[in-house]
Amino acid sequence: MEKCKQCFEKCMTVTDTYMKASTWKDLALIKLCVFSVGVLLGICIPKKHKTVYSIIGALVIGVTLTPIMMKFVPMLIDEFEDFE
Repeated sequence: MEKCKQCFEKCMTVTDTYMKASTWKDLALIKLCVFSVGVLLGICIPKKHKTVYSIIGALVIGVTLTPIMMKFVPMLIDEFEDFE
């Protein structure tokens, strides 16, 4: 249980560091990504249009999540280098 707590604390530290280093553009991408996830999960559309909207939502998630993760993952890896 102690390892889980340490891991969580490290993740929160990295998240705080990422947020301090982020610009408004990064935060806009995060919001757009979260919005797209909500659309994919919550939309009630006719079956004939579901595939089109699902593809659009998945593309938006991919396009917005990639730059976010490209900045966040290296920070996370650096924080966990000495984690046992």
